[in-house]
Amino acid sequence: MAGQGFGIAIVGAATALLPTTGVIFLPFTDEAEPVAFTAVWSAFATPKTCSTSRAG
Repeated sequence: MAGQGFGIAIVGAATALLPTTGVIFLPFTDEAEPVAFTAVWSAFATPKTCSTSRAG
């Protein structure tokens, strides 16, 4: 979406090595400060990647 002009994306430095058009990679020049992060999802709509696997 960032390549189509819809905002920004924070990616790892290795991503800048991929062939891209219409995207400019700018490094952070200062040490990053901690960022609070919260994730919330419904227990009734848990994706398969979040569910526990049970044998049997």
